[in-house]
Amino acid sequence: MKSTAIFFFTFLLFWCGSKTGYSQPFTKKYIMSFHTCDANCTGYQDHIVQLAESDDGMTWTLVPNFIPYKGSVPDVIIRGSKLYIYTPGMVKRYDNSTNSWDSGPVPVSIVDNVGNHVNYVDPSSIVDKSGRIVLFFLNSTGINGDPAGCQTYPCTKYFDSATEKDGTDGTQFVMQSGDRKIITLNNSPITASDPDIYFDETKYILYISKGSNTIVFNCDSLHGTYSSFPNLFGDVLTNQGGIPSGYYDEINKQYWTFIHAQVSGNTVIKRAVHSDFNSQLTNFSTVVSGTIIGEPPSTKTESPGFCINTFLTTEVELNQRNIPTEYKLFQNYPNPFNPVTTINFAIPEETKVTLTVFNQLGERVAVLVNEKLEAGNHAATWNAANLPSGIYFYEIRTDKFSSAKKLLLLK
Repeated sequence: MKSTAIFFFTFLLFWCGSKTGYSQPFTKKYIMSFHTCDANCTGYQDHIVQLAESDDGMTWTLVPNFIPYKGSVPDVIIRGSKLYIYTPGMVKRYDNSTNSWDSGPVPVSIVDNVGNHVNYVDPSSIVDKSGRIVLFFLNSTGINGDPAGCQTYPCTKYFDSATEKDGTDGTQFVMQSGDRKIITLNNSPITASDPDIYFDETKYILYISKGSNTIVFNCDSLHGTYSSFPNLFGDVLTNQGGIPSGYYDEINKQYWTFIHAQVSGNTVIKRAVHSDFNSQLTNFSTVVSGTIIGEPPSTKTESPGFCINTFLTTEVELNQRNIPTEYKLFQNYPNPFNPVTTINFAIPEETKVTLTVFNQLGERVAVLVNEKLEAGNHAATWNAANLPSGIYFYEIRTDKFSSAKKLLLLK
């Protein structure tokens, strides 16, 4: 009777959480997806998708109320009011406006420019300048066996990108022409897999896992051909692990590189903080492990994905940064808008003020204020008639602080 009750409660929790929605708090600044593999795990088919959150990128805890599910090499991204977790061939979505998840992962397809189906693995997501989700992936079309390795050496691996079809909510994509990166494998057992894409205010950064190494490339254009950093021998960013994920902290002008690697015989997720790509990374700190998430040390924590939690209200973010309350009067009206909105703000003393608008990639699209202002209430009007509809953010900086970004929606 007891086991029956436990089963019923577990089923009810899963059914309610998946089907009708429940309180799903995302309360911290950063979100990480990863998968676990316990003592009974025999391969990717037994991997379990997990979500964790953090305010500093170093100390992570599991997201409350999130129900883990079967899936491998997950990547996470937020666009507007929705969070997307991508795994090979699937996506699971959370709607923050309704507190509801998809009842289960739904299929994701990629086709080429003439409609032929494209096989792929290891999707990594980013939002482009038009507000569409873009997937970077290892193209596995026509490959039998492990898509990351070779049946005979040498062989070539193609890393490509695909753009979301309008109206499909992250489920259907069309592959872009050309290849983002081609990797030749010369010797067994070297493999190439698990791309990760992000933006650092000036260029796109592409990580690829090559054997036990992480290699890195860059490009000015999202769908361009990615090239080497000149000071990295063999393109190796680190030889301490792979299956990487990256982030650029624009406030501190630092890169965060996450990998999974062996530490004392256990597989953990580690992070290195660095300012450039001029030398190999060696100084990593463990941030997620079986022990940290309340599992046995032998539980493997693998394949990090990363995004900023833009669900947070501006007020919460400002409080976390200990910004004086006198600076907290930031609001814009109308929002959503088309094509003009006015941003109102207050400053308690005379200071230099810069008010900048960014797109979802972190690219600067407008500077509305860049001058010394007197104490008091101020307003800045933005006309976005020459920009595509989508999500934008504005940020206010003074001599004493930098605010969190606040959402603008251009319709």
